[in-house]
Amino acid sequence: MKADGNDAAFLSAGAPDLGNPKAVQAKTLNNWQAEGTIELLGHVDGLPTLLWTDDVVVLQSAYAEGVPRILLEAAPSILAIVTTDMLGCREIVEHVVNGLVVSTRDTKGLAGAVKVLLERSDSRARVGEAERQKVLSEFDEDKGMKRI
Repeated sequence: MKADGNDAAFLSAGAPDLGNPKAVQAKTLNNWQAEGTIELLGHVDGLPTLLWTDDVVVLQSAYAEGVPRILLEAAPSILAIVTTDMLGCREIVEHVVNGLVVSTRDTKGLAGAVKVLLERSDSRARVGEAERQKVLSEFDEDKGMKRI
């Protein structure tokens, strides 16, 4: 995206999953940071505060992870979400309705989806609000406990 002239800042919160052989290696992450591709934040206390400063949340995942917490945390901030077509992710995000979903390992598709949302604030706002409504109606803890 930066090669295309996009000046977006990319932040990565959380520690690398060093025990996962499929995860991006720490050396690669450090190289990306040195190049200015991303800023590695490490563990972040107060993630909701950080989310209020962002425009888009991206979760690229190639394995089923249940319902990803970051997607649930992003929704109240009315953030547009780009994620991959994996079990758990697609339970939260329905393509075009309340975010964008791309195929796993499709880096060009992922970058294209992020670019669309960065360039179209109207789309960001629409899918962000739809995401917020979905999470509040379907994943609210109090409502879930009442159902149980």
